[in-house]
Amino acid sequence: MAYIPPNTNNLSKTKDLPQIRLGLQGYPGTGKTWAALTFPNPLVLNLDRGLGAHIGRDINEIPFYDATFCKSVKNPYLPTDLKDVLMMWIEKEGKKLEPDQTLIIDGLTGIQNAYHKWYTVNQVYTKAGKVDDFAEWNLKKVFMSEFFEATKFLKCHVVVIAHEADKKEKDGGYAGKVRPLLTGQFGDELVSHFTDWFRAHSNDKPTAEVPEQKLKDFGMTKDEYKKFCDSFPRNTIYYWQTEGDSVFDGKCSSLTLFPKFIPANYSSFDKFRRK
Repeated sequence: MAYIPPNTNNLSKTKDLPQIRLGLQGYPGTGKTWAALTFPNPLVLNLDRGLGAHIGRDINEIPFYDATFCKSVKNPYLPTDLKDVLMMWIEKEGKKLEPDQTLIIDGLTGIQNAYHKWYTVNQVYTKAGKVDDFAEWNLKKVFMSEFFEATKFLKCHVVVIAHEADKKEKDGGYAGKVRPLLTGQFGDELVSHFTDWFRAHSNDKPTAEVPEQKLKDFGMTKDEYKKFCDSFPRNTIYYWQTEGDSVFDGKCSSLTLFPKFIPANYSSFDKFRRK
């Protein structure tokens, strides 16, 4: 019989559903924030200050764009301290969030910008007294790894919103793929820190017969697809791509028996969630 060390967990006996760490990438206007806010008890770590469309809703934000708030975390505070304020808040307050809550980090670009602002006053120099051209990117990889590692120790779910861009190859060309908008080597590591990584899409409502392949990709009948489209009050529908293809590298470990596309909301995610 194989030796099992003490205090281990057998996954066949685990009843608690694991933490969701979902990355949502997409171009502006693909409904990333709206969709993220459908997750249980959302709390927005707001860096991009893009919640204007949600004013009046019962949603709590953490205003990292506000110097007075940042000063309540770190005093004295300078704009170049935002990188440190983020880590301090995660360690002090983030760990208090409960499993039925969702921390929405809006967004990845703001975290990146906070690091580069910090580096402007913390540059590394060579022995010759010149700026070390590699240090900025090496330290960025360390910081980004530390930040996303810290989210794994939170009890709550985590959703990170990211812009996307064409994937650039080492030879300077493009491979026809898109990836999260992030400079430096950490971009190759980013998705590994998440349980799931989806691409957000938007499209016009169909005006003609829906092709069978599209129904198959959504795992829907014609009536179900029509009901899905009719659930949006305007002409635009929003959905997530759960698996990769020749354009997008996706990841989906929280779901089972899922189609290629699902409606962009938590209830659709939960419908296919591995129980």
